[in-house]
Amino acid sequence: MPQTPRELFGEREQRVLEAIKLNKPDRVPVIPLFGAFASAYAGISRRDELYDLEKSYDANLKVTLDFTREYGVY
Repeated sequence: MPQTPRELFGEREQRVLEAIKLNKPDRVPVIPLFGAFASAYAGISRRDELYDLEKSYDANLKVTLDFTREYGVY
């Protein structure tokens, strides 16, 4: 039976917490932090990235999808 979104989130959260505690998680959690790169890559101003949540989300999503597709992760 497929897991619910709540169960999947719990697994991911536990994985990150295990890594923070310096225990060995079942997989290595990756949390991409793009900083100013996302705004430059997506062509929005730094101000929009910092103050417009929707534009910031879209910029980070664009970077994530473009780079994961490029490297065959997604």
